[in-house]
Amino acid sequence: MTGACIIDGTDIATLGMFILKDGDNDFVSFPSRKEPFKNDWFEYDGVEIDWGSLTYKAKSVKVKYYISAPDSTTFNNRLNAFKNLHLVSGLRQVYIREFDYTFNLQYIGVKDYNHKGGLYKSGKKSGHITIEYIDNDPAALFSSAITLPLGGGLATRVLLNGIDFADYGIIIKEFYSTALRFSNPKQGIRSESAYANGVIADTGFAPKKQPRQFKMECSLILDTLEDFWVNYTALFNELSKKEPLTITLTNGTQLSCYYSSMDNVKKMRPINQKVHLSFNLNFNEL
Repeated sequence: MTGACIIDGTDIATLGMFILKDGDNDFVSFPSRKEPFKNDWFEYDGVEIDWGSLTYKAKSVKVKYYISAPDSTTFNNRLNAFKNLHLVSGLRQVYIREFDYTFNLQYIGVKDYNHKGGLYKSGKKSGHITIEYIDNDPAALFSSAITLPLGGGLATRVLLNGIDFADYGIIIKEFYSTALRFSNPKQGIRSESAYANGVIADTGFAPKKQPRQFKMECSLILDTLEDFWVNYTALFNELSKKEPLTITLTNGTQLSCYYSSMDNVKKMRPINQKVHLSFNLNFNEL
């Protein structure tokens, strides 16, 4: 584990520590959008977006660490050293060898701690520590100079602004359950009285459509870490455009939308061996 995680120059392996399996998924997840300013006109389908307000939130990064020591004294020393590593001014520089990247993060606090082995009795002591950081500038992870993917696997025949998702190395596991769902109508004026049954509803108009939310369940599979960073960055930059995104389905249907968030990020294997990343992309319809 030596060199796998280095925080401000301290290799956490020297503290009897390492990051648990699935404990570092947040490092490379895309940030979520801030809620943009919008107009929801009753007379028109969908919504009108102020594209200048379509920006990103700071990103929470939760990391699950494991710490151990052969005795209580060593354990306390290691735990205190890890604590003191975080309780200093400035951002924490966290190098993760698996991603070959140094993340600049603000320490927020301990979200969870589970201890095993007591302290009084002799023998091994261990703990699981979940630390929360904030990436205050999450878009800085992705170079704006990379705009085109290198290509990937078999065609999905689902296009993002004319580019097959397969060119990014993406296999779409599920999308149509939300992409083909009917739109709900915008409702007219409804009035209700305590002295009458039911309501009086305005139904004398052709209803317009409320915007939908789409969820795309994805697997990203690539041969090398270098290919991952190129394709993943190109995907982020395409999703980040401050203009309508067009997703074209196999049957030719086109969805006009914008990227809103990523969730359920999981590494199916160490990413520096062969990339296999699973995640959901969420979109809001215009």
